[in-house]
Amino acid sequence: SKIKMSSVSGATRQNGCCRGNLWKQVQGVSQRRDPKADENKRIFEFCVVSGVLFISYSDYTAYNRGDHPMTIYKIVGASASGPSSGSSAFEASANTTFRMVTSQGTHLYCTAPTPNDCSTWLATIHAGLEATYMSAPVETPIFKPPSSESLSTRGMFREKQILCTSCGRSCDVITLATPLPQYGYERRCHVCPECLVSQGVWLDVQLRNQLYAAHQYEQQALNAARDECYEVIHDGGIVEIKFNEATLPTVSQANALRDLISSLDFLAYRRACPDLDRWCSELELGQLDAAEFIDLLDDTPNTQIAELKKQAFRVAGDMGSAMKLLADYTFTDDIDMFRQILDFFLDLCDESDLSSVAFFWPQLQSLHLKMLPPKDSSELLRVELMEDFLLTIAVKYSIQLALEITWAYVADLEDSLFNLNISPPTRSRRFSVLRFVCELESLLFDFQDGWGGGSVSLRNMLTPSKHQVIMLKDEMAYLAKTRKKLSNGFLSRSVRMEKLSDAKFTKPPEEAAEDALRAAKYADYFSSHLSFTRRICDVAEKLRFLDISERASVLQKEMDTLNASGSMGGDPLNRIKDGLTRIVRVPSKEGHVFRSKERTPILLLMEVIEEPDLVACKEKDIDERLQEQSERGTPSVGPSAEEANQRRNSNNYAVDMELPIPDEQHDGQHDGHYEPDEQCDSNQMNSKGHTDTESVEEETSKVEKKETLVEPEKNTDDAKLWLNSEGNLDADSVEKDFDKEEKQDALIEPQENNDDDKVEISSESQGMNGSNEQVSLSNTGDNIDCFHTVNGNVEKQSIGEEDQQVKLMGTEESTDPNPIPPSPRALTKFKQLDSPQKREEGRIEPETPSKEAMELFLIDVMNQRLNLPKLSSSEREESDDDNETGKTTKDEPSLNKTVTNRKMTALGDADHKSNQVSEDIKRNVLTTIMSKGLQGSNTIAAGAAVAAQKSLQELDRKRAVEMMLNDKNVQQKDNNEESAMTDEEAELQRQKMIDLCVTDSSKGSSVNLSGNEDDEAIESLRLLLLQEKKSKEKDEDPTGTKNSSSSLRNANGSPDGTIDSSDVIEIDAGDVDPRLAGCGVLPPAVLSALTLWKGGVVTNAELLELVKKDLQFIRQSDNPSADVGEDNSEFWGRFAFGERWAEKKARIAACSPEASDEEWDLHGVIVKSNDDLRQEAFVMQLIELCREAFDLAQLELWVHPYRILATGRTTGVIECVKNAMSFDGLKKRRGFKDGLRGHLERMAEFSSNPGEAFKTMQHNFVRSLAAYSLMSYLFLFKDRHNGNILLDTAGHVIHIDFGFVFGIAPGGSFSLEMSTPFKITDEMLEVMGEMQSPFFSEFVTLFCCGFLALRAHMDTFLTIVEITCKTSSFKCFEGREPSEVVEKLRSRFCPDLSKEAAVAFALDLIKHSTQSFGTKQYDYFQYLSQGIAT
Repeated sequence: SKIKMSSVSGATRQNGCCRGNLWKQVQGVSQRRDPKADENKRIFEFCVVSGVLFISYSDYTAYNRGDHPMTIYKIVGASASGPSSGSSAFEASANTTFRMVTSQGTHLYCTAPTPNDCSTWLATIHAGLEATYMSAPVETPIFKPPSSESLSTRGMFREKQILCTSCGRSCDVITLATPLPQYGYERRCHVCPECLVSQGVWLDVQLRNQLYAAHQYEQQALNAARDECYEVIHDGGIVEIKFNEATLPTVSQANALRDLISSLDFLAYRRACPDLDRWCSELELGQLDAAEFIDLLDDTPNTQIAELKKQAFRVAGDMGSAMKLLADYTFTDDIDMFRQILDFFLDLCDESDLSSVAFFWPQLQSLHLKMLPPKDSSELLRVELMEDFLLTIAVKYSIQLALEITWAYVADLEDSLFNLNISPPTRSRRFSVLRFVCELESLLFDFQDGWGGGSVSLRNMLTPSKHQVIMLKDEMAYLAKTRKKLSNGFLSRSVRMEKLSDAKFTKPPEEAAEDALRAAKYADYFSSHLSFTRRICDVAEKLRFLDISERASVLQKEMDTLNASGSMGGDPLNRIKDGLTRIVRVPSKEGHVFRSKERTPILLLMEVIEEPDLVACKEKDIDERLQEQSERGTPSVGPSAEEANQRRNSNNYAVDMELPIPDEQHDGQHDGHYEPDEQCDSNQMNSKGHTDTESVEEETSKVEKKETLVEPEKNTDDAKLWLNSEGNLDADSVEKDFDKEEKQDALIEPQENNDDDKVEISSESQGMNGSNEQVSLSNTGDNIDCFHTVNGNVEKQSIGEEDQQVKLMGTEESTDPNPIPPSPRALTKFKQLDSPQKREEGRIEPETPSKEAMELFLIDVMNQRLNLPKLSSSEREESDDDNETGKTTKDEPSLNKTVTNRKMTALGDADHKSNQVSEDIKRNVLTTIMSKGLQGSNTIAAGAAVAAQKSLQELDRKRAVEMMLNDKNVQQKDNNEESAMTDEEAELQRQKMIDLCVTDSSKGSSVNLSGNEDDEAIESLRLLLLQEKKSKEKDEDPTGTKNSSSSLRNANGSPDGTIDSSDVIEIDAGDVDPRLAGCGVLPPAVLSALTLWKGGVVTNAELLELVKKDLQFIRQSDNPSADVGEDNSEFWGRFAFGERWAEKKARIAACSPEASDEEWDLHGVIVKSNDDLRQEAFVMQLIELCREAFDLAQLELWVHPYRILATGRTTGVIECVKNAMSFDGLKKRRGFKDGLRGHLERMAEFSSNPGEAFKTMQHNFVRSLAAYSLMSYLFLFKDRHNGNILLDTAGHVIHIDFGFVFGIAPGGSFSLEMSTPFKITDEMLEVMGEMQSPFFSEFVTLFCCGFLALRAHMDTFLTIVEITCKTSSFKCFEGREPSEVVEKLRSRFCPDLSKEAAVAFALDLIKHSTQSFGTKQYDYFQYLSQGIAT
């Protein structure tokens, strides 16, 4: 009577669970009930019945928050009323009271608010009893708890100390308590924190078992009721029927159906299944007719409709729409649609489109967390489907996604387990999250019974006692059996089902072994990555509590200890890609600790080795072998082509010298040289370049006898060897081989030559990168220069154009029109092999080439490999095209590549990019700017109107020319000509477009959107050469003569014509590579290193290290007393960025024992502590989505997303931004002056064309500034001081540190930045040339075009934000309604405005930002408070 009725909730039964308030009284078996005294002893609690478990909480808030229950009872019986009594008050409450008996003999007397609630409670309890005892569930064992006497004998018990009832450990916190049914304790007992968490996980698993049992019972009742209804309507007992307009049930059949559902026998079905009872009530009330009732009973899935739904997803074209649909159906009863969307995502993964799913992986995790814990059987089925999907993706498709979800859930557990002020939804799911992570680990490590304990993933979050371990294993084993019975809880591809069905025992032994190897490798990578990343995060956390002066030394000691342990891990950034990345070494002296008051970020450099994916390697090997067999038409004999290439790569000397390659190395090691036992006889080869059958068998037998034999030639791509016993090219062997091939009808056109001293060499060699390279031919003009060897000398001759095509029988014609001479690495290897000992043995007798031969060789190298500007314009373009298609590019390192072949993207199909969309957007923007500027209604538009008009005229001119050329091409096709357009005509049309100042889209943008590693290496080399040139000019005598920049000059050689140390050829750096223009004449050693790099012999790191050592040697030789490490501070002050990344990589590779591996690379990461990086990772996802939108619209906007991995609530790892520095750090560097514009001008000063270089930097600055300004407005990036904005060496602007977004800012509502759309300062305007310049007009145009492009994908952005912000712990969403956040973001996109109005709105944003006073005030505030430069 003291409880207000407004706080009383009636019984709600739904999907196997009943919840509501009850007055509860506990009574022993021997006690008699006193009604008068009972009213004062009754407890008002919120109760939940699931199966036979009766759980009570203090109130609904405690239940919703996920607190531990007050009591847990296991019911064994229930009755409708209590014992008789003479009390009239008790008789009045008899209709609302029921009694239950528990497994421990406890009698519970419960009173419901109304008689209907009492009936609902009893129906749920009876259904649970029947379902439980029908399915024979696992019995909870009764253990004997540890006693205090046994603990005191071991010295573990002290007086006045509370011990844990479960494990016996001491409890420091006496407020922790939970029921322990395993010991017979139905009420709360004191436990330690570890046992409290473990008990919660056990209860979560047990509730799942009870919900599954209730679902099975309801399904059985529903199936039985459906069969009886079919028998009533159709006397033949038809199992399934679908009604249509022609076959509706008659009136008599409908009446018979109503009589059936009202019968007493059918009442049992209605009591067991609440859905059936609701449908029957609606049929009785006339709200449903008989046909609709039968359709509701039929739950057979329609496979055709399912396939149509999948096709509809593909027609939608983008993952954003699919994610929106998934979010809408996650919390509805349409489980079939939910299943079809998840199956569609699995289809994408099977089609090698994992990146589309990986991009939305955080949102999929967020949806799963919101579904936890399941409150009834319907929610349980949806949760099981989602978990089945996540586990399948993580275990079967990507180990990186498994790590991604592990880190995300560990961070969520840190919030829910250790933060009492967290939101109720986050706290209530903690035990379900623990169970899921343990199940993920058990599948990765292939543990039995689906339980591994989670010791690897969860660290010390879950440490159950020995009794709790037994209970958890038993409950998980029973849950696995239940899942095996229910097929509707799994997707079409499920790792759970494979595990339960023991699919590995039904596979072929080879496949099962490969799967076991792959699982073991991924499990090792999983555990090592977690261990390594946690260790470096612990180091960052440790340094935070040390004095600033001690941090650097402690960091070096910690890294030394880490290297000495010998146990590294996987990529700490966990990039989603094919293959694995292993950390092999952390240079301890390269670490750096940043100075910070609240946090201690540390910069670490890590040496990594790339490991290829096992599945990809297997498929590649199979494809290569099948292709080789199909080309030969016979089964392959001997090693495969891939194995042969690997052997060639392992024996570099034999490859470079075209020597016979040994089949095996002695003792499996490479000793640095090769001693041939036998030479390959060219007469063993047939006309196709292969050995015949007898030769192959003979060679095979020789391999078995000797370890080093010549590998028989099997592939037409392999090189022919015409070598004499001295290891040199033998002209006679070549001619004999050619004569033999001619007699065998080989398609050869030999050169007519009467000179016996000249021989044509037309062989192919397998390059280091696997590409085929023509040897000893160089194309110069109409003739081909042929290099050949006569008596050890290199001579040159010309071959006519008609003799250029050489075709062998059974081989394809070479696709490289510009064959290249032998690798210059051969000369280097000759020098290395040339020793007195080897000369005495007679193995190698190299001769010193003459000066003329060396000059000819260098000329040809310059023409062919260094692309000297000697060719005509058309020939140069052809050479460039050939180089692009014939050589392996190095645009991006393999470790930065994610999953390729994307068929779908987050915003649409990547294959449907159109330049027309970009032109339409730009046209609309330019037209609006020009009209607004002419009207004078906007000052920004007025300043950009003139440039906008010129750009609009250029667009019109381009479209007119393209239409004219297309019409001509179509007319040629209509006239049925043999060829609509030849290559020469196409080239002429492109030239016309260039002459008309029209950019050719087929050639791509003229602006390099992203620099590659080669560009970084050349830039670092340029700075080294400029520094050397500057130091020489400083030390040079003013009267001395300086080196001129001639293309090729010969120094005076020795009288005998040989080359010595003083006889060198001077070549200007700009002739070698246009990017090195202005660096002066190259020293011979630097030229040699650069030649090797151009030929693909040395890597970028080796090039820079060679150049550094050569310059250091030259400097010491010229002035031995000079300080080698002395830098020109004035020179380096101009560039301000210090050591470039390519130089750092080269320097570390030179002293690293692991750098010899071909897959070696260097990564840089920043490890942060005491900082939550989950919000920044979410913002980085939005930035990446913006970049994709810009790419789809073909806009030149530039952004740089970098990888962020949040490893916990307070720790994380961030990818380093290479070759960049903050505005604050740049302004504090020595030599910085004249602002950002002056800095960029000095950066471009030493380029070959300083004016063009500066314009390129301005263009990069504008493109990046417009993109980040637009994102700053949409996502409300605040705290934009000069320490959070970077500038890279190319002039790009990069924003970092996104701790204040989506409406939160330093200072709250009083923030100085709150009224500013985005940051743009006078210094930035100065870089663009003020507001009347063309670059500012370009900034305005790109900003408006980007705004329209992002507006087109507004729904995808809203979907991501809406899914993420619900129940999120991010600071930007904490305490805010998700609907408010989404609506404000929607309003910033201005969806109701037309395109013209949207452009006008964007112009107003720019105007407001340029005139904002808050930006200057905030920079000044940061200068006063933090010392950040303004």
